Amino acid sequence: MDIVVTQTSSASVDSRAFARSGAASLCQIERESGNQPYGNGNVGNNSVGGVTFFHESQLIPLAVDGERGDSCLVRTLLAAGSASKRESVVRERLDDLGFDWMGYYTASHLFDGSRFRGFMASYAPPDWSRRYFGEAYYEVDPRNLARKRWSLPLVWDGASLTDMMGRRPLDGRSKRFIEDLADSGMRSGVFQRVNCSGAKPGEDTVVSLVSSTPGRRWIDDEVLGNALTLILSLDQFWSHHVRLPTPTTEVECSVSNLVASGIPATQRAVLCHVADGLTDREIAERLGLSSHTVDYHLRQLRQRFAVHNRVQLVAAAAHLLTAA
Repeated sequence: MDIVVTQTSSASVDSRAFARSGAASLCQIERESGNQPYGNGNVGNNSVGGVTFFHESQLIPLAVDGERGDSCLVRTLLAAGSASKRESVVRERLDDLGFDWMGYYTASHLFDGSRFRGFMASYAPPDWSRRYFGEAYYEVDPRNLARKRWSLPLVWDGASLTDMMGRRPLDGRSKRFIEDLADSGMRSGVFQRVNCSGAKPGEDTVVSLVSSTPGRRWIDDEVLGNALTLILSLDQFWSHHVRLPTPTTEVECSVSNLVASGIPATQRAVLCHVADGLTDREIAERLGLSSHTVDYHLRQLRQRFAVHNRVQLVAAAAHLLTAA
């Protein structure tokens, strides 16, 4: 099995880190619950096997500038300006490296195994993606099972996956997984677990690059190095510069918490934009309010949560959203 060791750096915790925490789900929760005080329509998600599928057009940009250390690709994606342009950039990079498809998903560690939460479906064949999660192929997929044991990149082809399953006869679902993978034209690829600094504790982020080219010899050191650069850059962009749609079950729970809290809609909108890192003036412009009115709502929110500054306010809101 071909593997390489890579390292990723950890970002320091600051107020922008809170914008990627539970409180940053406020805008998404409001949109998906049918409330629209933010000028954007509902973000429609669909779920397969309990996994929320989302697309580039559903990503919510965070109000942060490019950070020092961002890769060239991240800066290009930030400058793209629209989901369609971002998708064109990513597809071009995949094609340049010899890959046809890509999957990006998050999973939570549980005592009884892992539970997949969200899946970026823009770059994956829709029929295969629905079968993979609908048939729970991840329970027999040796790439996913290997993910639990190490975080090294896995270079695979059909023959290596069969070998990883062992010499015993394959059970029905394992056999269907190998057959469906081949029938979908997926012959080889790179499977990488990413130690994402923006992920919540107990979560994994996984990126899978897939090619229709048979065998894995074509994925030499140069291709693999470029593939890892692409993987880490995309994870950096998706985890630091945009917010992924909230999985359906979390939205339902968080909406209940918000409704029970009794926070008025305008104050929820203000809190949402504070979590996004906007200034009072920017919030006023977004909501069509005066700066004095925004200041009033912030004072009311700080009093409600018994906090003294913006960072404490966002952290308190995150606690509300993640409360059982």
